[in-house]
Amino acid sequence: RIVVLDDPISSLDSDVLFTVSAMVRKMASDVREGNSNIAQLIVLTHNTIFHHEITFDKSGEKNGDRSFYLITKRSDESLITKCNNNPVASTYEQLWNQIRGDDLDSVTARNAMRRILENFFNLYGGQPLEVAIERLDGDELTIAKSLLLWVHAGSHGAFEDYDYVSSSSTVEEYRNVFERVFEANGHLSHYQYMMSKSID
Repeated sequence: RIVVLDDPISSLDSDVLFTVSAMVRKMASDVREGNSNIAQLIVLTHNTIFHHEITFDKSGEKNGDRSFYLITKRSDESLITKCNNNPVASTYEQLWNQIRGDDLDSVTARNAMRRILENFFNLYGGQPLEVAIERLDGDELTIAKSLLLWVHAGSHGAFEDYDYVSSSSTVEEYRNVFERVFEANGHLSHYQYMMSKSID
């Protein structure tokens, strides 16, 4: 059998969303393990939370033999594109995507770094960003405090032409300190994981 689930949670509340997500994950797991009479499972959805719940890679779980497709509608035609990786990224992942690579834009970098640091340390790291910065010392602490000033100044307002010059060396220097903030607080593996991810 080929089973198609077409947006099974589009009009349901959040509690049911997680129940349905668990059921779909179990169904997919059974298909992968050969414990089902289903040969192929196709799930269609517009809901990013549901999508995240059914595609999240849990530790020890086999997730081979799956593919991602993006369906877009143009005029009267639907275009189906096969993606190398999961094309649906969270806002947090999209921020990391902005600071990867060599063509980092200094204005974009400021906002992305600020939001990553604030979100990670205030919400996930269990401590205010200012406390996380204090784990550095010497020149690194000075640069880290400068990083905070730099990202706040560059992410909340427009620059005047006479006092703003984009410098790739400055961006790279601050990206190095950005990494050190994670390392000094025991979260280097998170930094390395997020920087190595690729979002198509």
